[in-house]
Amino acid sequence: MLISFTTGMFFYFFLGLGSSIIGAIPLGATNVVVINTTLKTTITEAKKILYPAAFGEVILVVVALYRSMPLKDFIQNNSYLPVYTIYNVVNWRNTFPQ
Repeated sequence: MLISFTTGMFFYFFLGLGSSIIGAIPLGATNVVVINTTLKTTITEAKKILYPAAFGEVILVVVALYRSMPLKDFIQNNSYLPVYTIYNVVNWRNTFPQ
């Protein structure tokens, strides 16, 4: 029992690690500006851009989490929705007749 728990724990750890690395690959406009400023100027000048940009990203995350709560509640109240969505994704070719 302990071996399967440990194996599952490592599996989900590496699954999350891989997902986060893949999710971090596309650079946003803010990241490009910070990297460009850091390469062209000194560290102290780059910090003038870095801290407000990081604060703005945190604000965006908080707003996204706050605005997703009604959607999460809607999905929890309508338990058929995830099954219906998965069914439609699997059978998407049958949805559009040729």
